[in-house]
Amino acid sequence: MDCLLNFGIIALSGGSEEANKMNFFVLLNVACCLFYVAYTATIPLHKKSIDPNHVPSSVCESMVPLHNDSLPSTNPSPYVITTSRGKAAPGEIIEVSVTGLEGAKFLGLYMQARVFEAGAEAVGTFTPENLQVNAAIRISSCPPGSENAISYISREPIENLKLGWKVPQEFSGKIYFRGTFVESFSTFWVNVDSEPVEISA
Repeated sequence: MDCLLNFGIIALSGGSEEANKMNFFVLLNVACCLFYVAYTATIPLHKKSIDPNHVPSSVCESMVPLHNDSLPSTNPSPYVITTSRGKAAPGEIIEVSVTGLEGAKFLGLYMQARVFEAGAEAVGTFTPENLQVNAAIRISSCPPGSENAISYISREPIENLKLGWKVPQEFSGKIYFRGTFVESFSTFWVNVDSEPVEISA
C-alpha cells in the first residue's frame, strides 16, 4: 500500500533540486517494492507462510486439499483414525486418535464425523478443549451444522493427536470419522476412515 501511495508524490513535485531529490527517493522506493513483488512471486506456494485458518468451506464435502494440480495418493495410507469406544450415547464425548504408522508424521489434518453409509454431511461437534491440544488446531463449520470439522495445519510435523468429539443429541445409528492427512504439499491422503461407532440411548 505504501508503494502505491508514493507514486502520487512524483506528480506533485516541481523541478527544484529538492523536488528532484524527492523523486529519486520515491523511484528508489518503487524499485524496492517491485523487487519484493518479483522475489515473492518466485517462492513456491508450499514455501510461503501457512495460515492455520485456511480450510475453505468448498472442501466440506470432498475434503480434498486445493494444492494446485496435486492429486490424492493412491498408496495405502500411513495414518489411521481410531476411537476410544465402539459404542456411545447421545451427548457423550468420544476421544478420537489420529496416528501415523511406524513413525509417519503429518503436516495437515482435516477431519469430520459422518453418519455411516448416509452421505457426506458432518455431524456432532468437536469440543473447544481441542484448541488447547495444539496451537495449530482449528474448529470450523460445515453447513447445516456448526463446529463439526477440525483441522491441524502447520510446518511442524506431528505423529499423533487426541481429539474430543461430542455425540449429537437425539441421534441414534452409526457414525464414523473421515480424515484427510497431508504429508507434504504434493503428497496427501483422503477418505481415511475409522471403524463405525454405534450411537444409542
